[in-house]
Amino acid sequence: MISSTQPSKSVVNSLNRLYEEDRHQILDVRNLTNLFKNGLIGSRPMYRDDVLFDGNVAFLEPNLKNIRTNRINYSGYLMSMTRICSVADVKEETHNTWRCLRLPIAMNRVFQSMLHMPIWLNNEFILTVISETLIHTACFAPFMSIKGPVGQKQSAEAVITLIAGCCGLFAGRGLGYWLHEKSRKAVPLYHVGLTLMANGLSLLMCAMATSDFAKMLPYFGLFGFFFGYYKSIQNVVLYSVFPVRKLNNVCGQLSLVRAVSSFTGILIAAYIQRPENEARSALGNSEDVYVYAGLLMLAAGVCVIVLMQSARIAATSSTVNSRQSVRRENQNTFGRVNDDVGDRNRNDEQNANDYIV
Repeated sequence: MISSTQPSKSVVNSLNRLYEEDRHQILDVRNLTNLFKNGLIGSRPMYRDDVLFDGNVAFLEPNLKNIRTNRINYSGYLMSMTRICSVADVKEETHNTWRCLRLPIAMNRVFQSMLHMPIWLNNEFILTVISETLIHTACFAPFMSIKGPVGQKQSAEAVITLIAGCCGLFAGRGLGYWLHEKSRKAVPLYHVGLTLMANGLSLLMCAMATSDFAKMLPYFGLFGFFFGYYKSIQNVVLYSVFPVRKLNNVCGQLSLVRAVSSFTGILIAAYIQRPENEARSALGNSEDVYVYAGLLMLAAGVCVIVLMQSARIAATSSTVNSRQSVRRENQNTFGRVNDDVGDRNRNDEQNANDYIV
């Protein structure tokens, strides 16, 4: 139904409309915060996935912009997924069979794609799950310790601290949008790890200033700033590690992990703040919550750095295996190795390593 070698002009125009804000500002697909918001060509979200670009978005060439028209040229390869209706989908909607008690086949197809469990055997996915678990276990805990124990802060001071955190959150989110979502330059993976580490350090600084309102205010604002900035670039992990055809499955599993981790983190923070734990605490219950959240954020940043190295090794080995298979095929077909193909594969390998590092 769709040719992946030479896409139709209408499909190319649709992609240009999706990823172009205006004539002079281009949105790079690698920097979109919500990859499922405008990344689909077609009107029905639960139809069958057709991956038009079966590869890793992180390794795309950075300079694909047509200078004359100021548009990104997608005619070489498409980097989005579309939804194509099957014959069963058409029959189901035509005869209104979806109104019966059983779920529509389109919805079953989406659930099967999102909850495909063999993804848990992937090493990169395990590292991604660990980092996401640490992040979402820690992200809501600081908000439970803003007021601290009875008598430490007035309600007005707690509200002002919360406002400072929210202002920092909006500022970080806006900065991330301005620097990355409106830019065509891809974000390196180590950038995410450093942002998480900075977020963890800001929480540790909050732990040392809970009793001083003047010091607590900027530290909590920094926590909100770095967390908002992280939310702008969090999808870099997905784009850098997983190919397009696995994004639906990966995001479905990570949604469950994030929900469970957030709920668990709130329960742990509530347990730390119990009055009977005050005697066993060296700093205080509120300080312990900030230390707990800060250490988790630091560990999450380390996991992202490890994930970067693992993804680089996997990309290198995959490129080498592909090059060897091409050489064997050329030897069987022509009796010699095609040097141009080998040089091209070596260049692809170098580009992959340069991006991930």
